Amino acid sequence: MIQNSALIQNSLSAWPAGFKYILKNRWIQKYIGLAVVFNFIVFLILIAFSGWLSIFATNFIKNSLGTNLDGFFFLLANFLLWLVLIFFVLQSFSSISSIVNAPIYNLLTAKIIEKELPNIRFPNTNFVLDIFHALAFELKKLALSAVITLILIFINLVPILGSIAYLLIITLQIIFLTGLDAFEPFHSLKKYTFRKRLKVIFKEKYKFWPFLLISGILGNIPFLNIFLTPVSIVGACQIAKEEFKD
Repeated sequence: MIQNSALIQNSLSAWPAGFKYILKNRWIQKYIGLAVVFNFIVFLILIAFSGWLSIFATNFIKNSLGTNLDGFFFLLANFLLWLVLIFFVLQSFSSISSIVNAPIYNLLTAKIIEKELPNIRFPNTNFVLDIFHALAFELKKLALSAVITLILIFINLVPILGSIAYLLIITLQIIFLTGLDAFEPFHSLKKYTFRKRLKVIFKEKYKFWPFLLISGILGNIPFLNIFLTPVSIVGACQIAKEEFKD
């Protein structure tokens, strides 16, 4: 019990520790700055695409259904459309950001662990392979999300309780899968398969889950996640470095 409490406390303190590590070590700031620039570009592209998509969809609604919809239902349709687009931006940003920044995050994680553990050395990273592995990881996450969502559709058919369970589980799923991205560079360096990554996360839940939930929540805050996501990567290193001591 005492050991689990210590693991939870260490996991909860990892994100602030990551932030302090960035402020203390200037060499790391150039990597963080580059990741933030890429995140900002990805965010702008997604916003621009969503804006174009909303205009296209609104015109489609007007041209196809406008004469059959009164003002209330037209506003409702647009409101639902914007909810879908916001969800699309949030979920797409996390995945695309992880893919684009994979070479930076992997190199950053390797350098932090090498500085913290001088006896550990990693081979030079291959940028193309880093992006390819990150893409494969995100596709597997997408497949897992699709399976969970399909199951939840049937749960949602249960009146009231089913809808409540659906909202709670889908929210936890989004937070969990977003938080999982923080450990992707570490898992990539350990050459873990997708199944192995999930097994490690669930087996050592006291060690990983508190930090995973924090980084997952912060990673879904619009605009701020541009800056917070790289900090989560560094914070994950504070936990991950212990794995390389084994």
